[in-house]
Amino acid sequence: MSSIEHEGVIVEIKGNSKAVVSIVSKSACASCHAKGVCSAADQKEKKIEVTLSSDDNYSVGERVILSLESGIGLKAVLVLYVIPLIILLTLLLTLLSCKVSEPMSALISVGSVALYYVLVKIFNISLERNLYFKIRK
Repeated sequence: MSSIEHEGVIVEIKGNSKAVVSIVSKSACASCHAKGVCSAADQKEKKIEVTLSSDDNYSVGERVILSLESGIGLKAVLVLYVIPLIILLTLLLTLLSCKVSEPMSALISVGSVALYYVLVKIFNISLERNLYFKIRK
């Protein structure tokens, strides 16, 4: 399975088990020759906490590569975007076909999606367990 990789710098080490890595997230047009003219705000710094194994020896300021399996990213997109969209559209169309008023249908549909996100947060839907970056030099 392919992976997504980002180069970063370790900015903090928490105990012996965690490191905070700073990466620069770039948009698709960040490599364009005209990026200075049309979109100066396409780069954002993000800090990602990475779990270290006991035999890893990293220090603050060290350049590292973070990798994430692309399939895990797809699972996150499914859980956080596709399923809520299906819930929203299914409820909205079902309620409208049952002659429920449009404002009430919209309110119930949006409320159901909000409830879905609360449940995802409470039960953590195993994303955090499966969504982790691997670090290497």
